[in-house]
Amino acid sequence: MQSVADFRDDEIFPPFKDLPGLTLRPDSDFMDDNCQPIAHWCFMGEIEDLELFIRPVVTARDKRGETSIIAFYMDDRSAGEYSFQPNHTIAVLYPEQHHFRDGRRGIRVEDPKVVKVGSRKRDSSESIAWMLTWSCELDHTYLAE
Repeated sequence: MQSVADFRDDEIFPPFKDLPGLTLRPDSDFMDDNCQPIAHWCFMGEIEDLELFIRPVVTARDKRGETSIIAFYMDDRSAGEYSFQPNHTIAVLYPEQHHFRDGRRGIRVEDPKVVKVGSRKRDSSESIAWMLTWSCELDHTYLAE
């Protein structure tokens, strides 16, 4: 039987401050000694702003109300297929905290397949259907609110 993950579950949907990273050793709650995921987690946030200076950088507010940045390090330095609009939801699979050269902390994205952007607000019932249609079936756990 399939189980649907609860958006309120901080282990599956951690706020930014609880994401792994910022240490030289793997976080044992998230990764094994070879830095392979041992659990599934997804950052979800509400997009507040977009910078397009050198590369796309999204400012997003997590479920605790804290803001952080999500910087896209793609080869072409474009926003690609994404439509980053204020109040849209952004989801990033297996994110880690990152210190950027400008002193900010956030999430560095290098693989576009780990990101989903949708026009649904996090608290919308339509978000459940949106997340279920995302092709991220993870050990029969479907990411949903």
